[in-house]
Amino acid sequence: MTRAGVDWDAVMVSRLYALRALELLNRPGSVTVDPRRTDPVLCFFVPAGTTVGWSLPQSIAFSTATYVMLPPSLKEAQPGPYWLLPPVGGFVQHTGTAALQAALAAVGLAPNSEAS
Repeated sequence: MTRAGVDWDAVMVSRLYALRALELLNRPGSVTVDPRRTDPVLCFFVPAGTTVGWSLPQSIAFSTATYVMLPPSLKEAQPGPYWLLPPVGGFVQHTGTAALQAALAAVGLAPNSEAS
């Protein structure tokens, strides 16, 4: 387990929406896939501290005081979690938070107006 909120925050998104959003991103960073869940998910990595107030449905943001399971840096296939877009030089690469939010909104994830 790796602590979120230090070098990056993480955003976990349902595979259906994540793959569609990924096609819209000009410069995506590192992305993991967890195929073990009933609804497989992708995890995007954004700059640390930028998910405060995250309110998109079908997604969960991880920041300080949370941990994320990362696959080994060279694992790019199943079984188990793997990198769809791997780290570069051993460092997780960031997707821009605003770009990710815009891409997810464009594929149908509107901000949740009930979030505080």
